[in-house]
Amino acid sequence: MNVQIGDWVRTHSKGIWRIERAVPEHYEPRYKLSDQKQLYQGTLFLLKRLLNEKWKPAVETTAAHETMVKPLTKADFKKLQKCLADNDTILTEFDSATRPVDAMLNLGFALPRRSDYALFKREFEAAFSDPLANGATSDSILKVIAKSNFASYLGERPRDATLQFVSKDYEVRRRNLIYRQLKFHKF
Repeated sequence: MNVQIGDWVRTHSKGIWRIERAVPEHYEPRYKLSDQKQLYQGTLFLLKRLLNEKWKPAVETTAAHETMVKPLTKADFKKLQKCLADNDTILTEFDSATRPVDAMLNLGFALPRRSDYALFKREFEAAFSDPLANGATSDSILKVIAKSNFASYLGERPRDATLQFVSKDYEVRRRNLIYRQLKFHKF
């Protein structure tokens, strides 16, 4: 059975969810420029939870592949209708709650010395300030890293520094996820 935007569903996370939107067709992020570009297979839905597994209001958001999204059973749908009828404000409160679902791109590095972390952070803060302001793709991110003093440490083990790029609410432009934020982690 197919599902569509606005449907009430169940997914990998417990509770009753509504399909808010489908992420536009996009490429998977690449971790090496030499890797072949591949389109994400299937539909990725952004979901918002109305009720938890105990049928209590619990707004949350998540992303789920179409194969992980199932329509409600007739019994669940009937129980949902009763819940909504018994609480006339629950749906209004739910609709007014906005929580984006962000996509993350984590790129790990094995720095030669732990003391290199401060330099690592300074270099990449400067290198990514303009690209992220304009919106960066995974490919443009990899090109900036390739020009850095830390390029040879990307993907090496053991990882002790991570660049985490954030695509707010799965922003897509020209079939690419667009990243506008950078976080640093010491792992």
